[in-house]
Amino acid sequence: KRIPVEVMESGEARVLLHDLVTNGVVYLHVGFDLRRLPEELLPYVPLFGRALRETGTQKADFVTFSRRIGRKTGGIWTSTITTARPETQEPVTWLLLCGKALVGQAPELLEILHEALLEARLDNQERIRQLVRESKAQLEASIPNNGNVFAQMRLWSRLDRSGWVNEQLYGVSQLLFLRQLAELVESNWPAVQGALERLREELVSRKGA
Repeated sequence: KRIPVEVMESGEARVLLHDLVTNGVVYLHVGFDLRRLPEELLPYVPLFGRALRETGTQKADFVTFSRRIGRKTGGIWTSTITTARPETQEPVTWLLLCGKALVGQAPELLEILHEALLEARLDNQERIRQLVRESKAQLEASIPNNGNVFAQMRLWSRLDRSGWVNEQLYGVSQLLFLRQLAELVESNWPAVQGALERLREELVSRKGA
């Protein structure tokens, strides 16, 4: 089934409009090219995605911001795309900040996404500590029941660049990184905050979005 698409330019960003019947709901995905990042910042991406939504902003704490999201939108979430172009095997890797809202509430959705991207409290040590611990516990709990999946990711990471990126974000490498990060949050918080701030500076840009 062919999906209608209209390609537009907005400064240095590209806009893809899909004119579909959605019963009055706007779905918006804002994508940032992970190829812009230095390799040492790549393992921070899953944590950064959660931090955008779960640390609060300069205007509101975490609870207030979460309630605003629930009141004004149908939800805000992050995801990643990691694949390779079939014709060239060139890696395609994106971080997506996604949201949906009724058409009449689209301006509020845009304001919330804007605030999350530019004003998320990456200096909130307590929330970052909690997010790191939660992510580490979830990965540790999932490996025993999904060992074949993690083994497959590990093997695929040796075959192409996109597989390597995927393993850094979601595989055993991510678990090992989170274990080190949990200790680093306690022993050298400025380094962790600095890495997250640098990631935002490198990634969140109109260029290539």
